[in-house]
Amino acid sequence: MITVLWGNRLETLAQRLFEAAAAEPSTSPADVLNYKHCVVVPNRIVQGWLQQEFLFSSRPSGVMANWEFPLLNIFVNDSLAQMNNTDNAPRDPAAHPFSRDAMTWRIFNLLSTTDLNRNGLSQLNTFLRPNDRPRFEHRCFKLSLRLATLFDDYTVYRPDTLLNWQQGGNRDATSDIAWQPTLWRLLTSGDLINQTYLASFVKTNDPQALNRIDLAAHFRHVHVFAPAMVPTVYLHFFEKLSSLIPVTFYTLNPSENDWFEDPPLRETMLEARNDSDTDFHPGNILLGQQGRGNRNFLVELLDRTAGQAEASSCFVEPIPDTALQALQLQLLQNHNDATTTHLANERPLPFSSIQTHICHSPLREVEVLRDHLLRWFSESTPPLEPRHVQVQVSDMALYAPYIHALFANRNPNAAKAIPYAIVDRVTTAESPIVAAFIKLLELADSYFTSTEILQLLYCDAIATTFDIADENITTITAWCNQAGIRWGHTQKHRKKLTGVNFTPATSWRHGLDRLLLGYTYGQHTLAPDNALPLPSDTVSEEAAPLLGRFISLVSRLSDWSEDAQTPRPPTVWADRLTTLINSLFTASNDNYLEIATIRNAVDLLAKSGHAANCDRNVSLATIREALNTHLKSANGGDDPGANAVVFSALGPGSTMPRRIVCLLGMADSSFPRQNNRTAYDLLRRQPRFGDRSLRQEDRMAFLEAMLNARERLYLSYTGFSTKDNSTIQPAVPLQELREAATRATGNTHCPPVTTHHLHPHHTAYFSNTKDNNLFSYSRSSFKTAQQLATLQTKKAQPTVTAAFAASPTTLPNTARRSLALNELIEFYKNPAKFFYNNRLSAWLSPRREDIPDEQEPFTTNALENYQINEKIITAFVKNTTDETTALNNLYNTLLQQGNLPLGNYGEEFFNKQTSEIKKILENKEASLLTILKKWDKATSEPATLDIENFTVNGAIKVLPREFDNAAAVTEPDFRYSSDKTSDRLACWLRLLFATACGYNRDIIYHRKNKKTLIFTGPDNADIAKDFLRNLVKIYSDNFDQIAPFIPNVSCAYYKALQESPGNRAEALDKAKQLWLKPGYNGKADKDDPYYFTAFGEDGPTSLDRFTDIAQTVFSQHFELTK
Repeated sequence: MITVLWGNRLETLAQRLFEAAAAEPSTSPADVLNYKHCVVVPNRIVQGWLQQEFLFSSRPSGVMANWEFPLLNIFVNDSLAQMNNTDNAPRDPAAHPFSRDAMTWRIFNLLSTTDLNRNGLSQLNTFLRPNDRPRFEHRCFKLSLRLATLFDDYTVYRPDTLLNWQQGGNRDATSDIAWQPTLWRLLTSGDLINQTYLASFVKTNDPQALNRIDLAAHFRHVHVFAPAMVPTVYLHFFEKLSSLIPVTFYTLNPSENDWFEDPPLRETMLEARNDSDTDFHPGNILLGQQGRGNRNFLVELLDRTAGQAEASSCFVEPIPDTALQALQLQLLQNHNDATTTHLANERPLPFSSIQTHICHSPLREVEVLRDHLLRWFSESTPPLEPRHVQVQVSDMALYAPYIHALFANRNPNAAKAIPYAIVDRVTTAESPIVAAFIKLLELADSYFTSTEILQLLYCDAIATTFDIADENITTITAWCNQAGIRWGHTQKHRKKLTGVNFTPATSWRHGLDRLLLGYTYGQHTLAPDNALPLPSDTVSEEAAPLLGRFISLVSRLSDWSEDAQTPRPPTVWADRLTTLINSLFTASNDNYLEIATIRNAVDLLAKSGHAANCDRNVSLATIREALNTHLKSANGGDDPGANAVVFSALGPGSTMPRRIVCLLGMADSSFPRQNNRTAYDLLRRQPRFGDRSLRQEDRMAFLEAMLNARERLYLSYTGFSTKDNSTIQPAVPLQELREAATRATGNTHCPPVTTHHLHPHHTAYFSNTKDNNLFSYSRSSFKTAQQLATLQTKKAQPTVTAAFAASPTTLPNTARRSLALNELIEFYKNPAKFFYNNRLSAWLSPRREDIPDEQEPFTTNALENYQINEKIITAFVKNTTDETTALNNLYNTLLQQGNLPLGNYGEEFFNKQTSEIKKILENKEASLLTILKKWDKATSEPATLDIENFTVNGAIKVLPREFDNAAAVTEPDFRYSSDKTSDRLACWLRLLFATACGYNRDIIYHRKNKKTLIFTGPDNADIAKDFLRNLVKIYSDNFDQIAPFIPNVSCAYYKALQESPGNRAEALDKAKQLWLKPGYNGKADKDDPYYFTAFGEDGPTSLDRFTDIAQTVFSQHFELTK
């Protein structure tokens, strides 16, 4: 018979366990080595806590030597395997013919090869639809996954039904699910019926078979500590096992009073309403709501002990001097009366015994938690250690990346470093290596796009194999963009995928050939009928080895993608995948565990396929589904026995007594989980006492967290939608806890609720009020809050912090600085962008060369139009012989670079642009084409100019002597694009610099569909130099801040002021309107990320120096324009 000890405190039960282990009989000193102490635990968290409890809190003397902590399910299955194995070979769970993975392949093999109509499985045809062959395999495997789980659950929760089916019956199977008994009989036909787990459980009734379990030779006693919702068949096993060796259960019972027979609250309230004479005294409401799963388990356990557990109870009554302890006392005594004791030890936030925090996202939940942990560690009495805290989350896959991001610290001895251990890991959520492996499996039926391939370079294990450093990725991305690589291995591969005969341009083979030819021959334009691709001269001599290594990677991936098209049996796929892993992944000290996880998954695939005798050829898509399912499941994580904050998924039996217990993700949409059983599941159609229920499990885990928190219960959830900031309700168990806490304390404000701000750098977190509920330990958030506070108080324009002002790039005013003319032009085109890019090395929008371009151009945007037009103009200007040949060569070049839209549209677009540009070049006054051809022969002469503390460097175009026949020459500035104020400023700055350097000239300015402008140089070099001095001073004054200047907006202000002198308010209003008005490209200046980040929604017009800079710049500009 099983012995049961239960109580409301696991610490007390642990002491009883240690005492029982110390009292185990021993006949000789050698027994210490010959016999182990066996403690069966539901998870490793329990093991780690027991070891710490023995070390720090136990009263028995000695050390924890020769103790063994097998997991409950492994202990049961290992014991069952001993009954079946005559050779005492170690059990391999993956090789069991009825493991869940093997069962999946067995069902898949059966459904794929069996005539369902002739074998009583015709009802499955409705879902499988065998006539739809392309999707049949996928649907068949998905159904097999579900059915494997279904029969695995039946083995545990419906063994009597399966036994009836094996004997030819159809118990519980109505007509619409009559296929289930038939399928089970097919799966267990022949000798397989004796190899099921069910057969092993049945054998426990045979004393002779039971005696094969050789536990008594190793253990004197089996202790099962903190089990939670153990299935009936497992309890039956332990009951039979107790005839061979003493078995004791140490289990949590929330109440010392009889609460198993308490009716549901709803039933009691209805009865009280119908009968006014009824004495309405329900049991503890919270216990009835949260403890149903625990109650069902305890009732089943009690039935197997003849009620002796009541005499072996270990209950401890808490002193209700905090809200949490008052609530625990109510649960212990199974009543709802408020405490009459003063809550002497209840403290205000952030030290309240029960507290709720509402955040805007899971990331903010973890940020707020970390700040509270730091506060508790620094101010708690007695001192708080990391092992005293356990954090449980509703979805580990969601929270694990944020936990790593905020708690990981390269220096474990840093002041704010918190040791932590994530016990339940979800591999695909955390590991970039596993994610890369899944991407490799997807290549077989993908378009092999540039983005897919280049993303693999961010996996360190792959990049290391091919010696590609992080800084090389931008270079490789630029190569691919410049070579026009978009998608597809080859032209043949693209046709196979789409059925369309695309040109070879923009495929990987074509683009890599262009890079190799460009490195070999340089930039060389080939004739349109040349069989070779157009060389792309983008790879330098020093970068050639890098190109070779990258091509080696692409070739290996291409070979794998082609090879993966062939269906194979699962065991053969496992061999191919092992070869792939060996050829692409290089292990290191940081990632060897992740690579081992992938290898284990592939090994499981091989073993389960072999155990199921599945020799059917399957596609890689099916193999990918199988591996992905395994890798998404939780894997063993960090050691829970270390002195660290334990992070784990919230589940039954996972919470151990801690001073502080924290629950994250307590929103109604995510907790508790829904029972997602299928309509044909017997556990849904005909539920029984003791059936597994996800909702009951989550509620039970929530109750355990309340019972095991000794000082503080911290709860948080995402209370606002990320889409529209609408309110999200807390989880129902959390609402019930609030109501129970109010009843227990008689205080309507218990527990306190804190609503947090969207951002961690909100100024409220850094106020000087010590009792403020909002606080933060983040130095970076503090610096950001300081800047925000300064802006809000002074309404000042954005400036850099003192850290930037003191950086080495800030030179003394006495030092002469070199200033390139192009740098000055870049500053005036967009001062905000110039400041962020050049001063802070920050890019608010991705740089074009950093983004892989995988889309075929079906149309062109404004930038692409401009680039194509510039190349057409260059072709006209540089052509000296046959215009048609020059344009055909250009068309071929643009097509191979992937710059033109596909098909006839691309050809029509090119011809249209060519025709319009030619018309402008030939019809403009004084033959613009002739002027451009003449200036194409000009040379660039370097020039320098000393202005204040700057040396301005630039280049000036100079015509050959045979053209220099006038006192002043006219230089053209022509682009086939819209007219922009920034272009005019650039033209004007070049003119000022040339004139100041002694080159007398005008500039004729042409833009598409705009009147020609002529910029006339100042009368002499000194005047030009004075103009430049003012502009350089504006640049110098705004070196450490963003100049409140936007070419379009500032120009609008100056023009309006010239039209209505003295009416400054009206001019500012017109400038503000232009700030908001969309321009030629459909976007307003406020849509520019640099302008918006610098000036906010209101723009620069309200800033002090906006008007002064606009007048200084444009007063000189318009004086020289006609």
